[in-house]
Amino acid sequence: MRFFPVAALLLSAMLPATAAPPPSPDAARSVIDYYFTGDTVLLVDARLCNRVAEAGPDSHACEAPRADALLETGETTYLWLLLMVPEPLESQTIVIQFVQDGTAFSVQRATVTPSLRYRLWKKLRFDQPGDWQIRVLHERDGALQPLGEMDVRVRETAAAE
Repeated sequence: MRFFPVAALLLSAMLPATAAPPPSPDAARSVIDYYFTGDTVLLVDARLCNRVAEAGPDSHACEAPRADALLETGETTYLWLLLMVPEPLESQTIVIQFVQDGTAFSVQRATVTPSLRYRLWKKLRFDQPGDWQIRVLHERDGALQPLGEMDVRVRETAAAE
């Protein structure tokens, strides 16, 4: 997975870890300032999950992250995204492309609204084996701005013996 460097900086400043120390005042100020004045959506985290929490204190969290990006044809999983949508942007469109050999076989759109921690997930199922790329883009002013991408390998489902 590749992310813009600012996303990595913001990730370290805004996601609480169980035993992690608090961020420095400068790091916290940077995240707060970006949320109130930023001009583009940030992809903070992207992962494949077997299950997304539907209720409780961890609602909308990736409950069961996958250890790798190796899937079998017909297998169902979730693409889970954590986005920061700055307040000045109002509603924005996120585009998710599923690409194999340079061709986008599927494109999904989602509308996101300002949030420090906007979580979005899409159920996935690949029917074609091979190497795939999942691209996450921000649609803005008629253009698509890359936010990040993830490589996924899909293998043919093993036949039952």
